[in-house]
This record gives sequence, C-alpha cells and structure tokens, in this order.
Amino acid sequence: MAKISLQPIIPLQLETDGSFKTIEDSVDNIKQKFKMLIFTNPGEKLMNSTFGVGIKNFLFENQKIKKTFNLGVTGRVEAITQEDIEEKIKRIIIAQCSVYLREITISDVFVSFEENTMFLKVDYVINGLINNSLDLVIT
Repeated sequence: MAKISLQPIIPLQLETDGSFKTIEDSVDNIKQKFKMLIFTNPGEKLMNSTFGVGIKNFLFENQKIKKTFNLGVTGRVEAITQEDIEEKIKRIIIAQCSVYLREITISDVFVSFEENTMFLKVDYVINGLINNSLDLVIT
C-alpha cells in the first residue's frame, strides 16, 4: 500500500533517495500546521497578511511590564501586567485558530515567562475527538 504524504516535515529533511521526508499522520499534520500558525508573524505569509500569531513578538514583553503604561478610555494610567500579556496571547491564539485551524478547538492556553524564555502550552481537541497538546519553549 502506498504512503499518503500530507506535507513535508518542517524544517525540511531529506530521505536517502533525495526526496523530502513527509508527514503521513493527520494528527502530526495538524500539530505542524499549528506550530506554523504560532510562529508566523502577521504579514509574513504572502497573500494573507492576517495569518499568524507572531509569538516571538511577545518574547520580551515581560521585560516591559514595569516601564509601559496604557492610557485607558477614562484617561487614567493603568499598568500593563503579566496577566494582560498572557491574556492577549490567549486571545490571539484562539482567534487565529478559529479562522485558520477550524479542525481544532482550544481547551486551554498556558503562558509563562522566565527571564528571556517563554513557555507556551496549548491544550486542544481535534474534530471533537482527539485530545492533544502543543508544548513550546520560545527563546
């Protein structure tokens, strides 16, 4: 029986015959698509400027917490907190998945920062049947 290749493995890897290694499992295929959505910056994908979470843009946000202030609608100065940044990341991931990865439903998003590293864990369900998790360390 012939293998069904869904897409090449990213980063590209070569087989012994010179062809690219491919993903042949639908769960792994969705996980790779999810990683590409997380790491792509908005405006980076040609012909689709809204695609992407741009997670690395948030990497040093935790260092700006004590220095950055946001003028709210009332005109008072409000400090941007760690929770504000984490909530923004969660909202963007959920919004992006609702448009570009409709085969998954986000169960929960966990974000934490430690010095110059972000830890991201996203729990999700594929087509209402398969529970999965994406764990990323972003440096």
